[in-house]
Amino acid sequence: MRIPEIALGVLLAIAIFALGLLFSTQPPVHETKPQQTAAAANDETAKIAIDERLARYTWWLAILTGGLVLASVGQGYFLLRADKTARIAASAAKRSADAAIALELPLIRAQIGNTGYSDTRQDGQLKRQIWISAVYLSNLGKTKGFPNELHIGLTIGNRLPKIPVYTAKHTFPISSMLTENEREIRLIEFPFDAPFDIYEQLRAKTVNVWFYCNLIYLDFMDERHEAAFCWQRQEGIGAGSFVRDPTPAYNRKT
Repeated sequence: MRIPEIALGVLLAIAIFALGLLFSTQPPVHETKPQQTAAAANDETAKIAIDERLARYTWWLAILTGGLVLASVGQGYFLLRADKTARIAASAAKRSADAAIALELPLIRAQIGNTGYSDTRQDGQLKRQIWISAVYLSNLGKTKGFPNELHIGLTIGNRLPKIPVYTAKHTFPISSMLTENEREIRLIEFPFDAPFDIYEQLRAKTVNVWFYCNLIYLDFMDERHEAAFCWQRQEGIGAGSFVRDPTPAYNRKT
């Protein structure tokens, strides 16, 4: 739409027409007076004509100025509305593109292995340790994922920290890929210190154990992503097991 330009053209045409009328207006004709008053009458007539022309000019100038102001306001309104429409369309297009890309991204899933306990001697002191046998990673998405690092953490206590603290790291070879087939990440080489009676405390439910990890990987466009997971150990009659802990800070997906 070109409404502001049309309105401005109409106003300019009106102004030009008004100015033409102004300068084409002839002074009013006065009757001839006696010789002694002829000069004064001519001066008065000329003054009246000039005043009338100035009044008309001022009037039409005010109209033209007001019209230009209105045209500018209207043009600004249409420009703002067009800009808003363009922003909405661009935002909708971006959301659509992001959704289409998200459908093609890797979808990482993780399972945890078994828990083990061992004793070690450090600086002449005997220490109890707890370790996780492995983490099994798989990709259920439409495209491959390329893992870089797996950050690992374990908490023994009554509650999880507000922010995850990862104390160990597994680095993947450059050629690593994540597909639908499970990829086993052996973690037995990452033990964590624990009380000597950790197993008894778990059975008595006086303490909890959480294991959590965060996978850093690249998608098919070399964009960096994270997939975090968390499990809590539960002991029962016979063998215990890990169950998923849904704490948001420990289950981030980017």
